Order: sequence, then C-alpha cells, then structure tokens
Amino acid sequence: MRVFGLWYGGNGYSHGEMPLDGESWPTLADAKADLIDRYHSGYWDSSSRGQVIDVDEDGVTRLGESSGSLRPCVDTETSIDLYPSRRIGRKKWTVGDEPYARLVLGPRGGVRVESY
Repeated sequence: MRVFGLWYGGNGYSHGEMPLDGESWPTLADAKADLIDRYHSGYWDSSSRGQVIDVDEDGVTRLGESSGSLRPCVDTETSIDLYPSRRIGRKKWTVGDEPYARLVLGPRGGVRVESY
C-alpha cells in the first residue's frame, strides 16, 4: 500500500502544501523507517526510501525521482502527515486534501501512528 505524506515541524521543515511538497513511500513501514533514519542521522541525510511526487496540470499526482537528495534531518518534534490516495492507472494517483493520520516518534524509539 503506497502512502503519501508531508513532513512537518522540528528543526528543518515548515508545513508545505500537499501534494506539491509531499513525498511517497511504497509502504507505511518505509515511511516509519525514514522518520527513524532521518532522526538518527544527526546531519543532512541523503538516504531515503521515499520518492518525491509531481503534480500535472490536471492535479493528478505522479511518482517522481527518488528523494535521495540532501534533506534536513528531523528532531523529536518532526512528524509526517499521511494523506489518503487512490490509484489511477499504473502510474497516476489522486491525493486527498486532508490528512488521515500522523507519524510521530514514540518515547521508546519507535514510531506511533496517530489518527486525526
């Protein structure tokens, strides 16, 4: 199940606009792992399981390049808002306007999923 999300908070992310500033992961587990990896990296990290997303003139979302470029690391205040999506054909998606859940770092080093 592919997930679409928007990073928010902490020392390097302001709240952007979905889907223009969003990122996508093949699974929820990959999104959680990216949150943990970026938290533990301690510097500008370039590893990622996610992909940036592109939006065409009709508002249809497409998967772009791997998001392996340099990005700010996260701290304990950073979260990922997850947005509902629906697949259109093989390579296109529609992404909802409102998040349905948020990924946050838990107190024991894991990731919690909080429903809206």
